[in-house]
Amino acid sequence: EPVANTISRPALQPSKEIL
Repeated sequence: EPVANTISRPALQPSKEIL
């Protein structure tokens, strides 16, 4: 579920959103 977390708060982890 880490991907969903990035989508919800991409500002906190923008690099994860790319992954």
